[in-house]
Amino acid sequence: MKNAAEPLYFFQGDDNQDVRNWLTACEDYFDRNPYQWENHSHRIVFALGKTKGNKVVPFAEKYRKVMGGIGGFTRDPDYATWERFRQEIVKRYIGIEEERRALDEMDRISYKGKIDTYLLLLENLNIKAGLSGIAWRVRVESKLPQEILRRLSHFSFATDEEWMEILRKVGRQEEELLERGKLTKSLTTPHAPPPKRKREESDKGFNTKYEKRGSDNKAGKGPFRWKAPRNNTVKNKNNTVAKDKHTDWKKAHSEIKYDVVEKRKREKRCTRCSMDNHTWKKCRKPILVAATFAYKNRGNPEQPFKPRTSTLAVHQPPAARQEPPAKVNLIR
Repeated sequence: MKNAAEPLYFFQGDDNQDVRNWLTACEDYFDRNPYQWENHSHRIVFALGKTKGNKVVPFAEKYRKVMGGIGGFTRDPDYATWERFRQEIVKRYIGIEEERRALDEMDRISYKGKIDTYLLLLENLNIKAGLSGIAWRVRVESKLPQEILRRLSHFSFATDEEWMEILRKVGRQEEELLERGKLTKSLTTPHAPPPKRKREESDKGFNTKYEKRGSDNKAGKGPFRWKAPRNNTVKNKNNTVAKDKHTDWKKAHSEIKYDVVEKRKREKRCTRCSMDNHTWKKCRKPILVAATFAYKNRGNPEQPFKPRTSTLAVHQPPAARQEPPAKVNLIR
């Protein structure tokens, strides 16, 4: 007793439907009762009756008219064969756009050391792309390493299937060779022990804002004391950064000798006034030409200009000690 064939689903040309799968389902339906579907015209009429929707109905109507030569269309005997029907509907509803997407996906696939996975992904995409011959072989070999291609060049093949089997074989051989090389290298090369970390290395790169105090500094122990970073930024009374007072070097140092300027540079002082709390651009003091003067209060830039001179201490011998006059007793 034969089992009843399941009813065929409708093809609507949607994106989630593959026309090739629908055609395969049609052929499976015909094979359940081959005596009833020996005539190809009956097969085509039945398949066209299982199409619906605005995307497929215009194609079905045109194909039916060309196959029968009705509606003003010239009859084409090839349209009455199942192979021609298959070619026309696949060309219409797969099209060039799907082939282009499949080719783009092929370009994104790369060989990652597994020849079986690489070839499987490309073969799946080639079902939609439909490449064969030289075009198919060049696209597959473009991402393979030279070692595998060198092994492949020693063989000859007539068909794409034979070429694919040889490629898979030589790819596996090359991968096995690389695995044996890695294993041999790991066995022959002794593993060096990790270097011991010195205890003093923990102090390297320590934050300069903090310093250790106490008697245990060398041993890496003891509490920490915060150390304020040095800041040479000159600020005004309103605690805002002062703007540059001078911008022209020659104009700011027009009256100072070259030797005096160089000496102040070495001492890291202002080259105009010889103070060490600002630079020549921020200097608001009167220019100090000679190097024999210094300010009394260097830390306070608001003090007026008060030059001072050094005095020589003269050492004098101590004065002779004078005895107080003797008391004279006068007797009257």
